[in-house]
Amino acid sequence: MADNEHGVYAVSERELAIPFAISYRPLGDGAVFSVETSERPPRIVLKDTEVDWDQVGYVYKVRSETFEQIDSEQWLSRVPVKPVETEEIKPESYRNWIVYKSER
Repeated sequence: MADNEHGVYAVSERELAIPFAISYRPLGDGAVFSVETSERPPRIVLKDTEVDWDQVGYVYKVRSETFEQIDSEQWLSRVPVKPVETEEIKPESYRNWIVYKSER
């Protein structure tokens, strides 16, 4: 339920934010994007989904005052926040994090 609330979601580790800064395109009705966080760097698992390699994304560093922890890895602010730092994310730099799953 916590993943469906309106607000700004954050994580405490930069590596966990990167998969969400990358743009993805579904290739069919069975498109899946997930992030396996049990190892570092995290694995981005894609099924019937492709990375938009030309689209630059961003990771924002924010102050923690308005955030509350909603699970073991996520924080949520229900009010707007302003970034204190912005980092550009180029998908090509994280190609080795991506795993493509096929249906078997």
